[in-house]
Amino acid sequence: MLANPRLAWVHLTGKLYGNQSHPFNGQLHVPGTLFSRQAFAGLSNKTWGSLTFGRQYAPAYDTLGDIFDPLTVGNYWQNSWMYNGIGPYLEVNNSVKYKGSFEGLDINALYGFGNQPGALGLGATYAVELTYTYGPAMLNAGFQQVSVPTSATGSSVGTSVGSSINGAKSNFLHISGAFQVTHEIRLLAGWLRGQDQTGLTDIYMQQSGAPTLKGSGSPNRIDDTWYIGANWHAMPALLFTFAYYYGQTRNAELLDGTLGKGVNQSATVLAEYSFTKRTEVYGITDFARGTGAFSADYPGGVNGEGVPTNTIGRTNQVGVAVGLRTMF
Repeated sequence: MLANPRLAWVHLTGKLYGNQSHPFNGQLHVPGTLFSRQAFAGLSNKTWGSLTFGRQYAPAYDTLGDIFDPLTVGNYWQNSWMYNGIGPYLEVNNSVKYKGSFEGLDINALYGFGNQPGALGLGATYAVELTYTYGPAMLNAGFQQVSVPTSATGSSVGTSVGSSINGAKSNFLHISGAFQVTHEIRLLAGWLRGQDQTGLTDIYMQQSGAPTLKGSGSPNRIDDTWYIGANWHAMPALLFTFAYYYGQTRNAELLDGTLGKGVNQSATVLAEYSFTKRTEVYGITDFARGTGAFSADYPGGVNGEGVPTNTIGRTNQVGVAVGLRTMF
């Protein structure tokens, strides 16, 4: 018999993820970060939930990436995540995270300590996700705010890149829904808004090889993204995913360094056939098109010698891929 039965409901929990390194040179995926995804420990209980401490995924990653994003963060760059501006802030250092479920309501809240002397909120991250499930329907709402210092090293920010303005805010708000029509068909839809005062979103939204921006970044960029999608299990081993994303931005940096508007659209059809729980073959086709400020996010042109130039490249993109993957 336990000496103190009141403590019997608590058990230790923890995980280590990441330890990513470059396959050719052995360098860490994130410089100076051994576990570049998650490394945390804490306590959990079936009734009251879990409380964990360490480097952890932001609640938005848990809900959107695992449940409400039709593509679950796995596609070509422009819609690999519905709003790439928040990408660097989805892994939070020095964080305390609570997760609990109460009669259909799931709570996922996080606070990341800023670790900046003399300024409690500087470098800190605040985030909460609420998800309510009623029968086949799920409704989710979430908010995240990051106060980015000029030197982000040591703060909750999951990257060493700092803001040009000390303590500038990056905010993220979204409402998402899902409905299980039948056992085989699931519908998804949502709206996301990002507001960035750091000037970094203009860079984070760019693909590799995009033209170099001439300005210092927008001091108040606002992005709105709407999406719809569906998952269809045509057979137990065959899954089709359909997704469409429509994004608008304003006060974003244009190629000439001024600020303006833009529209980005993308559509994807994905087929996955599972041989086992871990191994599958997949085929995907993707179309994306950016105009206005989004033109700066696509790979730029090249001159006769193949050297990149600061001009608009192919802002209408079609991608097709077939592959085999094993998940660990």
